[in-house]
Amino acid sequence: MDLLDLIGAFNDSATPAIQLRPTRDGRVGAVLPRTGREILVRDSQFKTDVRVREADMAALCEEVRRAMEPGVALMGGALDMLRDIAANGHADAAA
Repeated sequence: MDLLDLIGAFNDSATPAIQLRPTRDGRVGAVLPRTGREILVRDSQFKTDVRVREADMAALCEEVRRAMEPGVALMGGALDMLRDIAANGHADAAA
């Protein structure tokens, strides 16, 4: 999968979605709703100086990290509760 396909898959399960903005020269920009940044996710086909930079990918990673925070917090809370349940002897035999 290329990066645009991965962003599409991410957008299928995330709200707000990352907006992709293709241009005539082949480059694709992305608007990151959580960080408020606009980055490049695909190089220009014609302008050699218009390339995806490390800073673009770092910003994309930050966007995804922020999108994951609620899920990670929920998972941590569920694991804490599971530990409490197991410690108190309330483990479900069917689980």
